[in-house]
Amino acid sequence: MSATTTARSTAAAASPATGGPAGRPVGLAGEPAGGPVGGPGSEAAGGADVRGWLCEQVAGRLGLGVEEVPCDRPLAGLGLDSVAALQLYVALEARYGLALDPAVCWDYPTVDLLHGHLAELLAELPADSGGVPA
Repeated sequence: MSATTTARSTAAAASPATGGPAGRPVGLAGEPAGGPVGGPGSEAAGGADVRGWLCEQVAGRLGLGVEEVPCDRPLAGLGLDSVAALQLYVALEARYGLALDPAVCWDYPTVDLLHGHLAELLAELPADSGGVPA
């Protein structure tokens, strides 16, 4: 067995399939199982659901409790590195069906700023899109 195979096996064993918030299944990059959510008129279209999900994702990647994530402090200052930021970007695209810039976590460096950006994007989606851009 090569060192690469061993590293992959160790990493796979260390990341359970239910490693998401509240034991929900997550994909390879930490995105929740299932399709995009949201859409205009829904709570996910920029409301508490988006903010809560963001806080859960950041907390999980930093090994913190949700209540320990200050929403007005830069994510990098809290310890979010480039790998975790890329995983968050992938999870955001998967959950909300948005085409985002991979640097979204650096362009909107706090939970508050990222939430505001997502709320704007989700509010612009057509009502019949089910949260998925046209």
